[in-house]
Amino acid sequence: RPLTDLLQQLCHEHNKPYKADDVKGMGFGELRDALLAFAPLNIEHVKRCNQAEAEFWKKNEGYQTKPSDQLLQFDCGGQQ
Repeated sequence: RPLTDLLQQLCHEHNKPYKADDVKGMGFGELRDALLAFAPLNIEHVKRCNQAEAEFWKKNEGYQTKPSDQLLQFDCGGQQ
């Protein structure tokens, strides 16, 4: 939620449309790219995005035990 919440705030601040249905299909990389696209060279903006990302990872930390073919899948999105 931290990433989608920030995206919603930024859309509101920049008078851009925000559609929750569009965001539902976005992966982590796509969300991060969308957030940074608002002001990629603004240090304060990047810090704000990084703070939302840190909160995202904090809320998603934990442990799982599953077969390796199920756990080693990942979302390869965004600009690498």
